[in-house]
Amino acid sequence: MAHNKSAFHTSREVSSSIIQDVKSLLRTFTYTYNALWYVKRVMIMKESMAVSSAFFDYTEKQLLKAEHSFALIAKEAEGRPVILILLPLKQDLIMQAGLKGPSPLTIDLQKFATEKGILLLDLLPLMSPLSESPEDYYFNCDGHWNSYGNRIAHDLVKEFLIEQNLL
Repeated sequence: MAHNKSAFHTSREVSSSIIQDVKSLLRTFTYTYNALWYVKRVMIMKESMAVSSAFFDYTEKQLLKAEHSFALIAKEAEGRPVILILLPLKQDLIMQAGLKGPSPLTIDLQKFATEKGILLLDLLPLMSPLSESPEDYYFNCDGHWNSYGNRIAHDLVKEFLIEQNLL
């Protein structure tokens, strides 16, 4: 006698289904579930931020993919100026502290940008010495710039555009 395997569910599958249904219900009808989910995501983000920086930790494959994308943008610009602006996250500024010279990413992208006729503005070494603490630029609750960080970035970009006769 052949059994229809799809008609049978293990207790693990049923439990998983019930858990998903409960999560869906809580997510839809309670603020508490969503608030706790957000706190959990922020904590995970903070843990991962402390370990990695795109300015210092990237693979050759990631660099080539980024360069390919930037080259396509430059091609689409059809001779108009293209500016690649590197925006540091809090962990980038933390890792930059105490280092002399540009980050590995900046060195790689500057070479690429020069070859492709792309302007490069790296805010990491410019923002690093302007504040005693990287936290000064960011909201406490996430990795976005606060008004001070936005104002500093604005001023640096504006100055760059003026220097390049683009503003």
